[in-house]
Amino acid sequence: MLVCQNHMYSPSPTAQPVAGCKDCSFAYWLDYFAKTPPHKRAEMVEMLIEAGMQLVEAERRGELDEMALYSLPQVQIEKNALPD
Repeated sequence: MLVCQNHMYSPSPTAQPVAGCKDCSFAYWLDYFAKTPPHKRAEMVEMLIEAGMQLVEAERRGELDEMALYSLPQVQIEKNALPD
């Protein structure tokens, strides 16, 4: 079982990793990778390498907002929002 010992974070459908914690991020991504079908893993590794390179370049240009990387979408549920 993957667990961040600092925050007791373990990947699950309801838990979120603590923003900025490398151990939480490691547990999240290792779990994500493990759940990827074997035939898709090489593609996923390429995607992660490209994303990492883009983050490094954005940081070099001073355009990286680290907290925005960890922000979660805002969800609002409205009653009776669907037509009858």
